[in-house]
Order: sequence, then C-alpha cells, then structure tokens
Amino acid sequence: MPRYFAILLTFALAVRADAQVSARITAGATRGSTLVDDDVNGPIALGTAISPTVAVAIAHPVGSGYRALLEVRASRGNLMVDDDAGSASLDGLTALGVMVLVDGPVAGTVRFEIGAGLLSYRTQQRGVFADGRPSPWILGGGLSWSRPLGVTTQLIVNARYDFHQFQSDRLESLGYTRFNTVHRVGLGFGVERRL
Repeated sequence: MPRYFAILLTFALAVRADAQVSARITAGATRGSTLVDDDVNGPIALGTAISPTVAVAIAHPVGSGYRALLEVRASRGNLMVDDDAGSASLDGLTALGVMVLVDGPVAGTVRFEIGAGLLSYRTQQRGVFADGRPSPWILGGGLSWSRPLGVTTQLIVNARYDFHQFQSDRLESLGYTRFNTVHRVGLGFGVERRL
C-alpha cells in the first residue's frame, strides 16, 4: 500500500502547479464477477461480495480538454464460496489497484475515463492465494459527472468498469483448468479540487 501512495506522490510533485492540477477522492462500492468457477471433485465457485471502495487520484491536463490521471483504488470485502457443501462467506479480501487513465469530454460535465494498471489481491485466507498473491494487469474505463461546489471544488459521481484474468499457481497445482476473466463494476461519490 505505501508503494502505491509513493507513486501517487511522485506524480503529484512532478507536475507544474500552474497547470491546474486536480486531486480527487471518492468512496463507494465495487462488485466483481466470479474469480474461480470450475469442477474439481465437484463444482466450486469463488467470488467477491460487494466491497466498500476508496480511490484517490491526481489529474493533470495533457491537451485541450484532456487529462492524465494517476489513481490508487482500494476495496475490502468478503470472499464468497459455493460448492457441494453449500455457500460460505470468508473474511477479508483486499484489492489494491493503481491505474493510469486518460479522461476527456463527452457532453456537458460528463467525461469518459479509460486506462490500464495493476491490481493486487491480498487476504489472510489460504487456498487459492496460498502460493502467492495474484497481481493481474487490468484494463478499464468509465464515466464521471461533476457539479461545482465552489470556485475550485466539484462534486464527482464516478462509474467504473474494469476486467482482468485471474490466475494462481495454487489453482494450477490443484488441477483447475479454467482461468476466469473477472469483470468488476464500481460506483463512487466524492470531491475533486484544483490545487
């Protein structure tokens, strides 16, 4: 986690103060599709519950109406397991992500966002994560809507979609044959302020 904030701080210090750099913080929720869905000694599915999410971003203009953003996003929720024995909820799956995005105008105060980054899963649970913590590349995009709250501050509503491949050395050693594409959607509310 400190590594992601160091990257964000480096980006913030590297930009010129007179270029209308903005900082954004949002809070909301993320829901992901199934991480594992296979049939090894019976059907089993492993997924995530709706997870509270916080994101911090720095935005810098890169052209007429366009900006580059560096975003750190963290969510924490439960792992959901479904197998022959039934369903269970296991405590604690944290997803930490860092993305580089470009945003630009769509209509009015609606802007698009598109980018790529790295997502790291962290948990105390063994099993799928026993031989390491998967850190997949992610691609994503979304829309944001803003409304002025003052001269330098805006209310932000942000909808995001991203996807990645979920793989694990532990799964391969257990004979799992399918590695899912995980789709995640999120919604956040927050503020953005020009620095």
